[in-house]
Amino acid sequence: MFLLRRRMAAAPLIVLLLGLACTALAASWAYRSAAGLRAERLERLATRAELTLAGRLDTYVALLRGGAGLFAASQDVSAEEFNRYVQELDLAERYPGVQGIGFSEALPLDAPPRSRIRFIEPMNRRNQAAMGFDMYGEPTRRAAMARARDEGVAAVTDRVTLRQEIEERKQPGFLIYVPIYQGGGAPGTVEERRRRLVGWSYAAFRVEDFLQATFASTDLLDRLALEVTDGSGARLLAAPGAGAGRFEERRLEALGRVWRLRATPGRSFEGPRPCARRLPWPWAAYSPPFCSRSRPGLSTGRCGAHRRRKRGRAPPNSKPSCCCARSTTGSPTACSW
Repeated sequence: MFLLRRRMAAAPLIVLLLGLACTALAASWAYRSAAGLRAERLERLATRAELTLAGRLDTYVALLRGGAGLFAASQDVSAEEFNRYVQELDLAERYPGVQGIGFSEALPLDAPPRSRIRFIEPMNRRNQAAMGFDMYGEPTRRAAMARARDEGVAAVTDRVTLRQEIEERKQPGFLIYVPIYQGGGAPGTVEERRRRLVGWSYAAFRVEDFLQATFASTDLLDRLALEVTDGSGARLLAAPGAGAGRFEERRLEALGRVWRLRATPGRSFEGPRPCARRLPWPWAAYSPPFCSRSRPGLSTGRCGAHRRRKRGRAPPNSKPSCCCARSTTGSPTACSW
């Protein structure tokens, strides 16, 4: 009898210990599961950012190839013709993020080679400051222009300060060049390419404007803090919080140079919160109380709007705003908070 009483007295303690052990195991599993989901989400968002950036660069190269075709097909393009051509492109609407596109003329071969910006559009106050500039005389620009000329491909510079930066606050910039040869197309040898070079179709970019336009149609700038470095390791962009904590890094082949994209969770990294009802039992029971039906099958409570309507405290046409509202298909909608 004495042993039976002792066992009965110890039963609550045993139940408590088992409950604590189960809770600890559940918490550990939930933590590892949440960490794994965050890592997968970060990897997925970083890949989206990489593909979006690469796609935008390809779009601008296609734009410049069209400009190169204009000059290759004509003996002498006038300023008026170039202006009409650019107006037809509708840069602000179809190619946001570009500061200007233009034509840099290769001057007759001499030592050292020189160039001159002959046309640039749109002809605003910033772009006027670049007219006539010898880009080939500046080492960073010259490296990209020479690579484009000798290889017959589009080439991008490392970080530069554009001639268009005429105000006190200056953004870093970069340029893309597409070579233009007499007769069109790229000659077969380097010597022939140099001899038949007419100039370069080029575009100038202010980095912050470019990246804002690149990701404007996505939620990536809210969900990620991005850091972008060019082939020399110089920072093109560093958002607040970039590089702090866990990050994903991507290596982007950018027109002959290597850009590195580092993505860190941003202020809205989690995105829209899913309804707790979608969580499997028993985890839904321990979810935050943002859903009044977080325990499916155990609670039939309705949201505040339903209860107020039932008590006569809400207008008849009021609608529930919590996640227990159902869509037209009958499934729970996402939480609206």
